Amino acid sequence: CLNFVVNAPMQMRVHNDESAELAITLLQLGADISFFIFDMKTLNPKMMSILFEKIAINPYLKEIRIRNSIHDGMMLFAPVIARSKYLSNIHLTNNAIDIEGAKVLAKAIKSNTTLSLVNLGCNSLLAGGAKYICQALIGSQTLENLYLNENGIGKEAREDLASV
Repeated sequence: CLNFVVNAPMQMRVHNDESAELAITLLQLGADISFFIFDMKTLNPKMMSILFEKIAINPYLKEIRIRNSIHDGMMLFAPVIARSKYLSNIHLTNNAIDIEGAKVLAKAIKSNTTLSLVNLGCNSLLAGGAKYICQALIGSQTLENLYLNENGIGKEAREDLASV
């Protein structure tokens, strides 16, 4: 039996399967978890998929930080971005997201109407991946901050992206 009383939004770091199981249980019990930090390198992809299904519909979710993503990690995470009606900040720095990963993320970002901050710094987007992301954000009514630093974009591509 698990009893808990929560008077304020919780933050949760998910770094192994046990903490993922705890997060799933807390979400099923209606816990107000507004901020998740994931270290995906140490998580079982099946467990991650189950947890992502739960957090996609979490009405309290406002911010997610993911680091050390496994190769297909963005494929697992993209549906959360697309389905969440509450998520406002995503930090996906240092995940080796390449052009293909950016393409998947761009599709999800385009579907989301609540994002105000997207941080994709320190990945491997290159100019092609950055362009997918920027095109997905055209017409966004909520985006205030987009970070694409240290992605090997290059000066000419930055100028092209500024026009998008």
